[in-house]
Amino acid sequence: MAPEKKHEQEHPFSKKTQYLTLLCTSLLNLGDGVELYLPSVLTQPVGCELQITKLQEDILALALYVSLGLTTLLTIPLSNRFGRRNVLLTAVYLDIAVTVLCAIVPNYVSLLGSRFALGICIAMNFSTLAVYMSEIAAPEFRFWALTFIFIFFTVGGGWCGLLAYFFLERIGWRYFVLLSSIPVFVPPAILLQFVLPESKYLRDGDPETTAILDKENAQGEHSTSKMMENDTDDTPPKLKSAISRIFKICFIITTRGFTYFGAILLVPAMLKEFNLKDPTKTLHCGGIQGSQFLIVTVLFGVCHIVGKFSSVIALNFISHVYTLISYGIILTIFNTLMNFYLDNLTVLLVCIGVVQTAVAANANEVILLANDRSFFKTKYIAVSSGLVSCTWFTLSMISNTVSELCDYPTVIKVHTATSILSNLAGVLFLFKD
Repeated sequence: MAPEKKHEQEHPFSKKTQYLTLLCTSLLNLGDGVELYLPSVLTQPVGCELQITKLQEDILALALYVSLGLTTLLTIPLSNRFGRRNVLLTAVYLDIAVTVLCAIVPNYVSLLGSRFALGICIAMNFSTLAVYMSEIAAPEFRFWALTFIFIFFTVGGGWCGLLAYFFLERIGWRYFVLLSSIPVFVPPAILLQFVLPESKYLRDGDPETTAILDKENAQGEHSTSKMMENDTDDTPPKLKSAISRIFKICFIITTRGFTYFGAILLVPAMLKEFNLKDPTKTLHCGGIQGSQFLIVTVLFGVCHIVGKFSSVIALNFISHVYTLISYGIILTIFNTLMNFYLDNLTVLLVCIGVVQTAVAANANEVILLANDRSFFKTKYIAVSSGLVSCTWFTLSMISNTVSELCDYPTVIKVHTATSILSNLAGVLFLFKD
């Protein structure tokens, strides 16, 4: 017990600072979740008021995801040069300004510009907050902290759906944009501006200190679990090995992410088709009842929370390799099962719930790997986290496009194929670099 106490005393940040950082980054991720769900919630009211065509809707979605992907890559050198805290502080102020802009747009062109700017803000937050938290947190606290943060991305979707159910029709979409976003971003802005410090890598960035931090972090995280079955020492890999590992992580997040984002549009498409077959239901112009949207967001939220926490618990018993493969097998089984019950909405929703649980668990594993200092040297962490985020957002654009162009049975077949690929990607981790 004595060495643990000594390690805790030597950690550069107090528990109070770590918990405040956890609160700040969690709220930022909640805000990102709200802003990514907002376009789907506001499609009908905004489209009706501004007379937006289907093609223009697709261009809006494309603008958002292009800005997400490009900004994620640009954020990597910015956060290394100017600091994680400064990037996050800039992003949160931009978030507040862009939210106000989105609420007052007079026409389609200004909406397109604000949507592109929104993507910049989300990407700056998303690709930096995990790195910031991982550099503030003590090694033994890091896995749980990162998992907790990314649960709030899902909570953001649920928060958006809940507010939409109670307030959207009462106050109109412009006030709804302000209500759903501004209260989320103000507390992080205050914490980053007046309370939280810069991360320890940027504060103590000389080579000798960085080497000590790499060793400390690697030893601390290896005490939680082995990253790969054949890891034998606590020294993070060099550049060649880091590139190999980043490639594997990006490939896995690609196949998993396709199913994750595809389901966000798959479920509304399914509900719309089943609703149209039932003449007793009163539908909005989008073909979906408000209560159904709320149920879907709650379903996704519960499944994602269960999946993310179960992935961390699994690390106490098996390695990342077998955790990824185990959830990948579950993903494939239930994706395949959906192909045989295309006319049974209940079975489809149950299967999608299980699939989303498995996808959330796998996505959480990949995020932990991308920010793991026994897996990467400290100087590669921002690169790995940034490239994973870029891959994630790029895939969201592709999967959304597929979901828009194809009917839901075809989308389910595509998800089944990509889940099989994800299992093959998981097997890659069985081989030593």
